[in-house]
Amino acid sequence: MKGKLSVEGITRLNDVAKRMVSKLEYHAHRCGVDLDGVTLSSDGNSDKNFNTVLDDLFNDGGEARCVYFGAVAADYLVRHGYKIESQPHDDRWWIFLERAIDIFNERHSMEVTYE
Repeated sequence: MKGKLSVEGITRLNDVAKRMVSKLEYHAHRCGVDLDGVTLSSDGNSDKNFNTVLDDLFNDGGEARCVYFGAVAADYLVRHGYKIESQPHDDRWWIFLERAIDIFNERHSMEVTYE
C-alpha cells in the first residue's frame, strides 16, 4: 500500500486487527486453548509462523487460523470493495495481519523484542 495512512485509516486498521485477535482469543477460550506465552510471526520460515502455530495449538485443520483470525480482515476488505484474491486485497490483508500479530504478541508473548 502506497502512501501514509490517515488517522481514520490507522484507527480502522487497529480496530480490525483488535477484532481479529479478540475473535481468536474468544475461540481459544471456548476450546480450552491457552494462548499465554504464544508468539506469532508472519515469517514463513519461522517456527513461530502463525499458520503453523495456530494449526498446532488448535489442531483443527486451520479453522481457528482461517475463520477466527484471517477471515475478519478479509471480510472487512470485501465489504469495502476489494475483490478476494486481487493484489490490492492481498496487500491490505497482510497489513491487517501484521498489525494483528503485533497486538497478539503484546498480549500473549513472553519474548522480549528490541527495536
